[in-house]
Amino acid sequence: MALLPEYHQVSLFWYTLVILAASSDSSDEFDVYKAITANYDKNVRPVKNSSEPVVVSIELLTFGLLYMDQQQETITFMATIEMIWKDELARWNANEFGGTSSVLIPSNLLWKPDIIITTG
Repeated sequence: MALLPEYHQVSLFWYTLVILAASSDSSDEFDVYKAITANYDKNVRPVKNSSEPVVVSIELLTFGLLYMDQQQETITFMATIEMIWKDELARWNANEFGGTSSVLIPSNLLWKPDIIITTG
């Protein structure tokens, strides 16, 4: 029973809320935000040594079969996954920013791993 690519539908929802964040002094938070995002390129893997891999942990949180058509040999499902990795370029010395040890950066500004879903 082969799944035909034109009929295969995949819905992925993942939470990429990246929290590096919450300090009492908003000016220090903004300074950290500017320092991190000034030269940050979300299209470049977040490693200091380009020969090193970015280790990404992936966990399937939920999986639900939404629809299956046996005659057309198609399925539709929804999955929620969690991905965790270390971004070596989103680091700072808290002492240089008034003790700010965390800051919130929107996930659309940060590197995220590519995901490719295939049928087997």
